[in-house]
Amino acid sequence: MKYLQKVTGDGIEVSTLSFKSTTSKFLSECAAVYEKIKTKHYKIKDLKQVVYDYNRDCVKQIDRRTSDVDTIKNTTQILALLDTIDSTDPLLEDLKKKTLNNEVIPNYMVEALKLKTDKISGILIERLINLLENEQ
Repeated sequence: MKYLQKVTGDGIEVSTLSFKSTTSKFLSECAAVYEKIKTKHYKIKDLKQVVYDYNRDCVKQIDRRTSDVDTIKNTTQILALLDTIDSTDPLLEDLKKKTLNNEVIPNYMVEALKLKTDKISGILIERLINLLENEQ
C-alpha cells in the first residue's frame, strides 16, 4: 500500500487493485495525468512519475486558477466599495476606471487615498485601501 498526498494536504491510500480508480479520481483536476491513468499508461509502479508529472503540469496551473479567482474576488470587492462610497472625487473615479480595465493601481494613488480618509467615509476607505494594498 502506498500513500499519495497533494500539497493541499489531501491524501489517499493507493493499492495495486484500486490504483486506476482511486488515483484517477483523486487527480482528476489534472487532465494530462488523469488521461494517462485512465488509459493505463501509468501503473502503480509509475507512482513517482505520476507525482512528478502532476507537480510539473498541474500544480502551477491550479495555483494560477486560484490566483485568478482571488483577483476576481478582490476586483469585485473594490468596485463594490467604490460604488458604496458614491463620491464624485476624481481619484475615486480614476481608481474605478483602472479597476474596470484590470490595470495595476499605482502606489501613489493608494497613498493619495490614505490622505482622503478624513474627508470620505473613513471605514469604507480603509477597507478599500486594504484591498488595494493586497493587490500590489
